[in-house]
Amino acid sequence: MRTLSGLPSGKTLEDFDRGFQPKADRRQIEALSTCQCLREKTNVLFLGPPGVGKSHLSTALGVQAIRNGFSVAHFALDDLMHVLKADATTPPARLRARRYFDRLLHHVAVVHIDGQSYRLRELGALLNPTREPPRTADGRST
Repeated sequence: MRTLSGLPSGKTLEDFDRGFQPKADRRQIEALSTCQCLREKTNVLFLGPPGVGKSHLSTALGVQAIRNGFSVAHFALDDLMHVLKADATTPPARLRARRYFDRLLHHVAVVHIDGQSYRLRELGALLNPTREPPRTADGRST
């Protein structure tokens, strides 16, 4: 089922390092994981700088939705833009873009994450393998 959705593998809510990203609103993410937003036809928009976990969380919520019996389609923004551009040449009666524009622009929950970059952390570990790893707010190694 996950293969059909287009979701990348290896990203679950259980694997998300909340200690490294304390600015991610835990209550909001837990509420989204119940899939109530899907029942209410609410979209979820992730905002934040590169490397803070937006893709991980969106994929993990997709996995959670599949676990709860929902169908999931995963699009990278570039791929979605290609679909929408192709739709621009399609007669209005057959236009797929209505599905996406109506769904993307209305009833949206915004998840804003502004924190440290996982990518920079991993790069730092590669460049300085003997250095003591940074610690999270709760004292765990990152």
